[in-house]
Amino acid sequence: MSLRDVIRQALADERKLLEDLGFRLYEVAIRRIQWPEQIRAPDTTPVVTDYVITPRPRVKVDPPWSEQEVGTRGPLGSYTDRIFTIDKITPSYTTPEGVVLGFRPSEFELVSENERQEVVIMMKSDDDGVEREYEVVSREFVKLADLVLKVRLRRVNEG
Repeated sequence: MSLRDVIRQALADERKLLEDLGFRLYEVAIRRIQWPEQIRAPDTTPVVTDYVITPRPRVKVDPPWSEQEVGTRGPLGSYTDRIFTIDKITPSYTTPEGVVLGFRPSEFELVSENERQEVVIMMKSDDDGVEREYEVVSREFVKLADLVLKVRLRRVNEG
């Protein structure tokens, strides 16, 4: 086990403690939705697979002016949607037992594997328990061990 893995495992343990103490209020998952035919075709049921991010990352609601930075502010100065920042995602590491835990940056590219698949970020708050779909607005690496996602509520036309 390398020094890097020891440090990353310590980070994961600290983040799990914060989750256990109730400081991480959002459950976050990468959801892959595989449709049998075309996406959202009537009378079809997709296969849904969730990859829950553990330990829970930190989720913050960005202040309104941050929407200017990511280009989601409307032409007359009104908001389109609130932006959430997801950070403190535990980077990939190997335990002494040889088990790989954490997440690699490539896992957040959120690319569909085919034309019948959707990939979204799901978040559920402990406050209201409602699960909602989000789309990634931006993805960046701030430090070697910190991936930051900016997401906003996904609006789907079902008609």
